[in-house]
Amino acid sequence: MCIELKKFSIKKLYGYKDIHLIFNKKSTIIIAENGAGKTTLINALKSTLKGEFDELRKIKCESIDIEFSDQKFTLNIAALSYSDFLNNALLPTRFREITKNLNNTQIEDALAFLRHKPVKDARQTTWYRKMYRTTPYNYIDIDSTLSEVKILLKNHYSSLEKPDLFSVNKPELSKTIHAIEEIKQKTKNIEIIYLPTYRRIEKSTLRDKFTRDENEKIVFRDGEIVSIREESETNLNIEFGLFDVESKLKDLSASIERRSSLGYRKLSATIIEDMMTGKASAPTKPKLPSVSELSRFLGRVVNKDKESNKRIIQEVTSIMENKDMLASNNMLSYFLSKLKAVIDSTKELELKIESFVTICNKYLQLSDDSKSLNFDIETLQVIVKDLFTNNPIELEDLSSGEKQIISLMAHMYLDHTKKKIVLIDEPELSLSLEWQEHVLVDIVNSPSVTQMLAITHSPFVFNNELKSQVTSLKVIKH
Repeated sequence: MCIELKKFSIKKLYGYKDIHLIFNKKSTIIIAENGAGKTTLINALKSTLKGEFDELRKIKCESIDIEFSDQKFTLNIAALSYSDFLNNALLPTRFREITKNLNNTQIEDALAFLRHKPVKDARQTTWYRKMYRTTPYNYIDIDSTLSEVKILLKNHYSSLEKPDLFSVNKPELSKTIHAIEEIKQKTKNIEIIYLPTYRRIEKSTLRDKFTRDENEKIVFRDGEIVSIREESETNLNIEFGLFDVESKLKDLSASIERRSSLGYRKLSATIIEDMMTGKASAPTKPKLPSVSELSRFLGRVVNKDKESNKRIIQEVTSIMENKDMLASNNMLSYFLSKLKAVIDSTKELELKIESFVTICNKYLQLSDDSKSLNFDIETLQVIVKDLFTNNPIELEDLSSGEKQIISLMAHMYLDHTKKKIVLIDEPELSLSLEWQEHVLVDIVNSPSVTQMLAITHSPFVFNNELKSQVTSLKVIKH
C-alpha cells in the first residue's frame, strides 16, 4: 500500500516560529520569500521520512508533526539530544578528558558517529582530530575510550526499545524514538528521492565503477537474476552518477536479452512437446507479432546476420500478408502465435527505455546544441549522437544541465523497483527557462512517483498544468 503525505509542521523553529505545510494529493509546489524556512522544512521532511535520528536531532526546533492519510506522529525533537546519555551513563574518566576541548555540538556529533559507525573510521573526523591535537593521548588510547563509549551507547539506546522498562522515566524520548521507527517502517518500501539545492553529477570514473559494488545485491526477480543497487541509509541525499545511467541501461538491455533468449528456448521445448502429443495446431484467431516485432526479435536471439534475418523476414511477411497462404500454413501460424507471447514479455522493459529516451530528447531538442539520444531496439544500445556529424558523444562530455536532466530522468523512468516520493529544492538550477517548464511535469508523470514536493523561486517551473498545485507555507511567529 502506498503512503500519502497530508500535513507536515515544525513547531518553535529557532525558538520563535511554527511552519505548516498542507500537501496536495500528488504535486505540491512551494513558492515563498527568502528566510521563510523552506529549505529547513524540506530537509526536516526528508530526515523524518527516512528516520534519520541524528539529522533530526540537529534541527533547532521543539517538535515535528507529520500526518499521513492513515496516521499522525509527533516527534519531540528536544528529547533527541544526547544530554540524557551524558548525564546518566557511567562514562570513563578519560572520555571527559579527551572531550574537554570540544563544544557541545562536536560532542553530540561524536556520539552520533559512534552509534552508527566503527571507531576505526572516526580518525578523519574534525572532532577526532581535535581530540588528538589537544590532549596527550595517542590513537590507541582514544580508540580504546571511544570503544567503551560505543558499548555504553548501544546498551543505553537498546533500552529505549523496551517501553515497559523505559517509558515510565523518559516518556517523551521513548515515544519519539518509537514514532521514528514506525515512520521508517511505513516508508521502507518507498524510495525518498532528496535533491537539495546543491546537486553534483559524477563523471563516469573508474572509482565509480569499483565502489558501486558495495551497495549492490543480487536478487531473483521475474524469473531472472538481477543486481539491485541500494542507497546507503546514511546518505544525506542521492548524487546521481553518469556511470549509474549507463549501468541502468545495460542492466535493462541485459534483462531484455535474457528474457528473449530464455523465452525462445522454452518455446522450442513447448513446440517439441506439442508436436509429440499432437497439440501443435494454430488457434482459430491467432494473435501474431507485427513484422517490426518479428524483425527485432530475430535480430536479438536467432541470427545476428542481418542479411539472413532480412531474407527470413521478407519470406514470412509475404505469407503473413496473404490470408490464404497464412491459413494454409498451419505450423507457421502456430509458431508465430506462440512467439507473440515471448515477444510481449519484454515490452514493459523496452517501454521504460523508450520513455526515457523520448523524455531526454525533448530537452536536447529544446537546447541550441544538435544532440539526440538514440535507442537501437534491436541491439538494445542507447547512445548520444551529434546530429551534424552523426558521431557519438560520451555522457561525461555533456553540459552540466544535460547531465542533470539525463541523470534525473534515468532515476525516474528507468528504475521502477520502488515507488518514490521526490523532494526537490530549486529544480530550476542549471536549467534553461524552456527546460524549467517541463522538469516537474516529467517527474510527476513518472509511473514510479507517488508524490512530489518542490520548492522554487522560479515561476517558470509551474508555468504549465501544475500551476494549480502551487501553495505557500503558513508561518506563525511567536
